[in-house]
Amino acid sequence: MHPVPIIAALLLAMAPLARADTMPRQITGSVSLAAEDVTLPASAEAVVEMRGADGALLAEMLLPPPAAGEALSFALAVPADAAGILRAGILLTGAVLWTSAPVQIAAAAGDTVLPAMLLTPHIAHGSDITLVCGTEPVDFGYSGGAAILHLRGEVFRLPQVPAASGARFSDEADPETSVHSRGGSARVVLRGESLPECREALVDSTFPLRATGNEPFWRLDLSAEEGMLLTNPEGIETASDSLPAPEPIEGGLRMVSGTLEVEMRAHLCRDTMTGMPHPLSVRLITPDGTNDGCGGAPLSLLTGREWRAVRIEDQAISPETEVSLSFDTEGRVSGRAACNLYLGGYELSGEGLSVSPLASTRMACADPLMEIEGRVLELLPRVDRFDIDTEGGLVLISGDRQVLRALR
Repeated sequence: MHPVPIIAALLLAMAPLARADTMPRQITGSVSLAAEDVTLPASAEAVVEMRGADGALLAEMLLPPPAAGEALSFALAVPADAAGILRAGILLTGAVLWTSAPVQIAAAAGDTVLPAMLLTPHIAHGSDITLVCGTEPVDFGYSGGAAILHLRGEVFRLPQVPAASGARFSDEADPETSVHSRGGSARVVLRGESLPECREALVDSTFPLRATGNEPFWRLDLSAEEGMLLTNPEGIETASDSLPAPEPIEGGLRMVSGTLEVEMRAHLCRDTMTGMPHPLSVRLITPDGTNDGCGGAPLSLLTGREWRAVRIEDQAISPETEVSLSFDTEGRVSGRAACNLYLGGYELSGEGLSVSPLASTRMACADPLMEIEGRVLELLPRVDRFDIDTEGGLVLISGDRQVLRALR
């Protein structure tokens, strides 16, 4: 008997099984525009992508833009054990014009067929965006006249410098680190290394969206499934079964359905009764007149990337002292209070923001840090509302006092 050939034969027999276990699975579906009678520019492109929990790109497919009423079919090959979020969108020169709702994809061995996905118009808002440079995510925002770049675990503050076109930002200490943005695309250089051309990352859909106004009261609901529904002060509803085709305007978009016209812009708006900030300013135009109001979810202004405190009441916080806050979408707030980590809950209602008493670790630090920590843990549960200032900073308020200011 010859054992070596027998072992080799067993390995050869097992090899196809091993390959089958690791073969990618197919995720298939279709995407179409939620609005009717929309003609997209020929230079636009549709993107379907799946990303892991860490934001890493797992699969991507580029398609020509859909025509009005057309559904585009897609098929992504992803690892069988991969879980993540799938999104679709329409891009024009790197800028996101339309997006879908995110779809959670669980790890599974077999192929997955998704329900049809609807694309709704996207209104970029806020001072922070995520770029995709090749496959690498880059957080890019503005604060105090400079660009704030979060890349590969580092943070760069890049003052604006003259540029022949677009906007250019460069590190004074290291001129070989820079960002040059033009429209929705950008070029990022990190210490002399040029990253692949960057585009805006696909983000969660702006819709469904609710906008409201006061004096007189009105409410406007827009969604891919239900279309547009206006409720006037008398409770009378005016409905459109589908979203009207959007028309781009400076800073946002316009939708027209019959005698109803809506303009939405990415300008911070505060409710005239409660002072609650919203990400969108909305103008409603009907035969009865023009009314202004606010739209979008205030929660979107809080969640996302971590906030770093720069002032507690009248005391400035040095960059070396870490006082941070992160608000998730499940009602939890966490961070570091100069020395220890803390965790608690928060509630955002139509009237304001409240923070529950906080639990923290019990490490001892130097007295100045412990003093700051004590004030943070004491003041956060006293907060009753928040605002966003002209530099995009988060301001937490208790009564008529600003108790904390933070930047990203």
